[in-house]
Amino acid sequence: MKYTIDPSKAAEFLHLIHKYQRVRRRDGATSWGIFVDTKAPNIYLESFKVDSWAEHERQHDRFTVADRDIEERVLGYAIKPVEVKHFIYARERASRSPLQARQFPPSINEVTSPFV
Repeated sequence: MKYTIDPSKAAEFLHLIHKYQRVRRRDGATSWGIFVDTKAPNIYLESFKVDSWAEHERQHDRFTVADRDIEERVLGYAIKPVEVKHFIYARERASRSPLQARQFPPSINEVTSPFV
């Protein structure tokens, strides 16, 4: 997830998003990180990994009211819409693209990417 925030609020944002890490990990993330853009210090990229697409979908089911509160507080630091991108593992010998091999909800093709 790509966050564009007010640089004067970076310390507060980082404190809160590090708390949000616990929610991600509790809900199945096996790794998590928050990274700052070296050329644009008001842009942060949150990255986390889960074992499967099904596990990612289960994350949505595990969300609590308290989780929603912290998420809304994190999103409150964004001065532009947060950009979301999903990636899946690309096998070395795929006979077709990984996206053709799996069925994803239509919304996955509608997300924006900071990388395109």
